[in-house]
Amino acid sequence: MNEIYMDKEGIGSVMKALRNEQGYTLVLVLAMIVVITILALPLMSQTISNASQTKLTENQIQLDKMVDMGSVYFMKDVERVVKELEAEASADRNHGGVTVQELMNRLPSDYTVEMENVQKIFQFQVGYTDINKIEGGISIDYRVVGEVDGVVEENVDVVIIEINNDGEQSGPGGGQEYDNPAEGRGNGCRQFNSSSAVGIYGNRECILQGNYYIDQAVNLRGSSVLCINGTVHFTEEVSLRGRSRIYINGQAVFDQEPDVQGNNTGVLYGVACPR
Repeated sequence: MNEIYMDKEGIGSVMKALRNEQGYTLVLVLAMIVVITILALPLMSQTISNASQTKLTENQIQLDKMVDMGSVYFMKDVERVVKELEAEASADRNHGGVTVQELMNRLPSDYTVEMENVQKIFQFQVGYTDINKIEGGISIDYRVVGEVDGVVEENVDVVIIEINNDGEQSGPGGGQEYDNPAEGRGNGCRQFNSSSAVGIYGNRECILQGNYYIDQAVNLRGSSVLCINGTVHFTEEVSLRGRSRIYINGQAVFDQEPDVQGNNTGVLYGVACPR
């Protein structure tokens, strides 16, 4: 058997070589870390920028919806007041009907509606800024201010109440239109054709896309589903029983707290309706 002998000088040379190799490895690793960091910084910056831009776009979409909903809200308020004044004028000949002063007395000049879902708080302010008699009717200038996460958007519009030659009012015109829920998708939507309370029962579903103002009581029973992509304002009672549920992918205003009973999930926000 051959044996290898190494003196102290040889051992020192080997150790020195190992130390030099470890030093080169350390320098190489540090250099790679620096290079990777330099390459990753623009990518991280771009990712952060894209995320910020996405949030800004989402907020803008929400703001646009809030302003649209504020317009619908005000239009329905004007319509309600006009109907009240017309009814009072029909019952009392001494009543002046729809006049500038009556509208000023009954329409709020500024009120706030607040909504919230699981992530954000939304609100809009709406009210008239000026009411004037014009040829053939009355004009109502109004302002809507939407707010999402502290970001504000304002819109100014006008409602025209046309008055016929016989003195009768034809109702408000102009402003934001709203969609008819009876034209939604699903076998439960046609129930909105009812002139009284809406009943969606069994396994029926109604899928709505757009802006809605629902001034009827809504009753969901069984495993029924009402799903809304957009904005909705419920002015009357909303009740859920059994396993029924309401999905809202947008904003919603309930003038009355929903009455939820049974083994259901009630009202869920941020859930997209099936296409």
